[in-house]
Amino acid sequence: MTAACLAVRAGAQADVRSATIVLVPRLSDTLALAQVWRRSVNEPHDVIMLTERTATVGALGAAVQTLVNLRRGLRDSVIVDARISVYKERVPASWQGMLQAVAADDLEKLKKSPPTSVPPLGMVPNRTIYITSAKKQP
Repeated sequence: MTAACLAVRAGAQADVRSATIVLVPRLSDTLALAQVWRRSVNEPHDVIMLTERTATVGALGAAVQTLVNLRRGLRDSVIVDARISVYKERVPASWQGMLQAVAADDLEKLKKSPPTSVPPLGMVPNRTIYITSAKKQP
């Protein structure tokens, strides 16, 4: 379980939300490394899709950052479904060291997870992660 994907600055309030990472056979955007899917009706609401080939710490890091940016921009409201493609790897600076190792461990566990149902993707390996970011100060 990734308990702190993004470091919380001293004095900032923690904002912890879950997301589900899944391994799919292929992405709808064949050039993408990952896709972030925010779903208004189905649960889980936030899904990060990777393939076996693209499941790297850099792809996960870029997808997590994309999701955090979407959450901040939309004030965490999911009014309509949105799927955003991620094309470049990015390991957040705050992940250097221990958090990078935790993310790598999460990906290894994901690859070994038995498939379970994530509608409408079907039976896919999946894992819940927890993303901690800092709320902007008022």
